[in-house]
Amino acid sequence: MTLVSIRSSAKQNLSKACGHLVTYYSLTVICPTSRIWWSMKRRYSDMYFVRQRLYQMYKNALRLRQTRSVERIIAMLAPIFETKFPPKRYCLDTKAIIQERLVGLKEFVAQLVQLRRACLEPFEITLQSFFETEQISEIFRLVGHALAVPARTKSPCAPSICNDSEPCAICLEDQSSSKDYTFELPCGHHFHQNCILEWFDTQHTCPMCRMEASSGRVV
Repeated sequence: MTLVSIRSSAKQNLSKACGHLVTYYSLTVICPTSRIWWSMKRRYSDMYFVRQRLYQMYKNALRLRQTRSVERIIAMLAPIFETKFPPKRYCLDTKAIIQERLVGLKEFVAQLVQLRRACLEPFEITLQSFFETEQISEIFRLVGHALAVPARTKSPCAPSICNDSEPCAICLEDQSSSKDYTFELPCGHHFHQNCILEWFDTQHTCPMCRMEASSGRVV
């Protein structure tokens, strides 16, 4: 079973502040093992800032490795900078630039999910590793904010109102007969994964009740 998969899409909106089109990237993280999914909307500059901040921490750890215990930080951050990230371009977004960033941001988000998981792995805290522990906590907070990881994925007042025998309201095919995962939205409605992700390319609401949907369960 896949540990995590990412779906990305882009949409341009006219900015009232600067008067030109601004591109927003919608990124949906699917974790079948933990049975959750969530979506976030980010600009390229948001993720560029996160990567630059992580790079500063990585370079600082390399500089301090002779005097402090920072090997765990280096091992955690190194894979991120071994992968190419879409370069910053000082021009309006073209279709080619947007496509390049869609691919790059999708891979970067997958790396951030892995980095956040690495931050949660237990390790022995000693006096020598106190600085490293503080840095890992900062990385965890930074990555958690960037990923917009939901505190909870389902409201206790919104019980499931569908079952597998009912058809997906988008494609009208039975949910039990599909090999696709089923997404449960906060409102309790269920849809095929691919069906609802295509819907999310244009709007993050439930197709049936129009309730806002940014996270939920994989069932």
